[in-house]
Order: sequence, then C-alpha cells, then structure tokens
Amino acid sequence: MYSQDEYSSPRPGSAYSQSSQQKPCNSQLELSISARQLINRDTLSKSDPRCVVLSYDSMTGKYAEIDRTEVIKDNLNPGIFESRIDL
Repeated sequence: MYSQDEYSSPRPGSAYSQSSQQKPCNSQLELSISARQLINRDTLSKSDPRCVVLSYDSMTGKYAEIDRTEVIKDNLNPGIFESRIDL
C-alpha cells in the first residue's frame, strides 16, 4: 500500500492536492559574526558597533534589513554577534 508522508511527492494520477497539504515553514537561520580590531570612527569616545544583516533582492536591486544586533558601547573588539532569523 502506498503511504503519503509530509515530505514525499504525490503519486502520479492521484487526487492529492499539494496546496491543501503544505506545512508552514518553521526554519531559522543562525548567524555568528565575529568582529575584532575595528576602526574607531567616534571623535570623543570609542565606536559603538552593531551588526546589521541585509538581504539583497535581485529583482528590485535593493537591500532590505532582516535583523540587527544590539549596540555595544565603546568597544573596538566586540567579539561575536549572534542572531537568529525566522525564514
């Protein structure tokens, strides 16, 4: 007997409707980005780095912000920025 699970394709000729059986995407992308020896761009104190994650849309030629980390005050060696992005 043929069994249908959530990852298999419908059998040819079956009345299976793929759109009614689709599951929502529950994926995450985990990023770890390291930063060391950053250039000091502030004049009165050390820089306040943050990491901004952008996505490029090749159809429009524009970037869109996906996520950003918190600002780390007065630190030129902030270590690792971590971010989780829902896809």
